[in-house]
Amino acid sequence: MKNLAFALTALLTIVALFYIGCGSDDGTGDASPAPTTTPAESALRAKLGDIVLVHYTGRLADGTVFESTADLEPKLLTIGNESMVLGFEKALIGMQAGELKTVEIPAEEGFGLYRADYVEVVDRDELPPVEFKIGDRLYKGMADGTMIPTTVVAVSESTVTLDGNHPLAGNDLVYEIELVEIVSGAVEFGGESTT
Repeated sequence: MKNLAFALTALLTIVALFYIGCGSDDGTGDASPAPTTTPAESALRAKLGDIVLVHYTGRLADGTVFESTADLEPKLLTIGNESMVLGFEKALIGMQAGELKTVEIPAEEGFGLYRADYVEVVDRDELPPVEFKIGDRLYKGMADGTMIPTTVVAVSESTVTLDGNHPLAGNDLVYEIELVEIVSGAVEFGGESTT
């Protein structure tokens, strides 16, 4: 039995020495083990379904600020519930509390590409008898009962042109994001846990 214990100890020593010698080698002869993330560190990173507090500033490619929480309380949101654009929520995944990040978001993951088929010319007799002006926001009722926000982009004596695109559609975006706090772990979407 003593021989078996000695053999196991020797084998473990050899394996340990082999493992230490197999670190990454940068060509200088200095070997170091590859960095790893512990389960505790992974748990401290934001993931889909987490409720988080964030500060952010959203800019267009030309630097124009279109939205910011700089002078407000941080925004509370659940990652994945689409309260922010897709690219913003994707950028939060993997962040830690206190981390700052600047991300460039293409239009496809922002407010979408501009679609000409979302622009519609409507006869005035199909609309309420009010005075329309460019920039007015109207809601168009759909067959399924949903209401689509539109913007008046042109007015004539007989027609009103409505644009159903988001006002920032077609724009690439830049967000400066600060993950202030991970308030709680993943919540459920559609009856399935996201953890």
